Amino acid sequence: MNGSVDPSLILPLHLLLEERNVSRAARRLGRSQPAMSHLLARLRDTFGDPLLVPRGRELILTPRAESLREPVRRLVVGLGQLLEGGGTFEPSTSSRSFRVMGTDLIQATLLPAVLEGVWHKAPHVQVLTLPYQADGVAEHLADGRVDMVFANRQAVSLPSDIRTRLLLQDRFVVVGRRGLPALAALTPQAWAALPHVLISPHGSPVGVADQELARRGLTRRVVATTSSFYAAAVLASRSEAVTTLPVLVARTLLGPLGLDAVEAPVPLPPVEFALFWHTRMDRDPAHRWLREHIAQSARAHAAAQPPAPLPAPAEPAPPPVKRHAPARSRDVARGVGRAE
Repeated sequence: MNGSVDPSLILPLHLLLEERNVSRAARRLGRSQPAMSHLLARLRDTFGDPLLVPRGRELILTPRAESLREPVRRLVVGLGQLLEGGGTFEPSTSSRSFRVMGTDLIQATLLPAVLEGVWHKAPHVQVLTLPYQADGVAEHLADGRVDMVFANRQAVSLPSDIRTRLLLQDRFVVVGRRGLPALAALTPQAWAALPHVLISPHGSPVGVADQELARRGLTRRVVATTSSFYAAAVLASRSEAVTTLPVLVARTLLGPLGLDAVEAPVPLPPVEFALFWHTRMDRDPAHRWLREHIAQSARAHAAAQPPAPLPAPAEPAPPPVKRHAPARSRDVARGVGRAE
């Protein structure tokens, strides 16, 4: 290491180690990409180490950078808490930035209600959302890359140092294009026989419904998997396939995508939307404030939903009437008057 570290380099170092990408780190710092490259050069000179080295189109951390990541993260978090006033948090004046991870369902349904309240009570607070990564929840929370994660509690298994707070419960319904004949009287047998689009964060073609179908000696045919609730709904709207969605997202998409929804013909476990965070953030005042605000927003959102029954599915379109062409005259049949 060449001399002492300039304190002004600590935050750029933290962002570079976290993002592993100069352009993204620059955006978070509010600097240009060339300016961030200059800061990286200064950091390399200070530590006598490249810190970030290319591997294909990506940058990876050197062993020295890996050893710096956690101490630097703790330093930045501690400094942020110090600047927030130690044990207090004032939403109206805070400029805290939060990074949250959640599925497209959460971002489309619950997040707008959360942000509306945040912007009203804490106009300078920033909330940055990241796409959900099922395999990286614990790691992202532990190393500080995200502050909170929204997910289905039953779909993740996390270590004991990850806290959980249930936000709301929902149920699954079967969704298909409007007028799909099978939805008019959906039995377990008819449901299993349909092509299915499965929402699967890991890409597995097996979901919560398969065990219930297996108990009845039935197997469904999964024709596609996707990690996106919206993509599954779009695929169902343009095909003969069905998908299984929580009511929250189904209500949002029925009209815009031309979909019908019916109750599942077999019992399915509830969807439990929960908030996850690392234990080290338990007593952080700003973190506590946002967690409570999210919980209140979730309760208000659930209370504002219509009663449980869904709109009745559209009647299947009647088969087209076959019309016979009028009999041709003998002259026409013989080609009389036809140009040669």
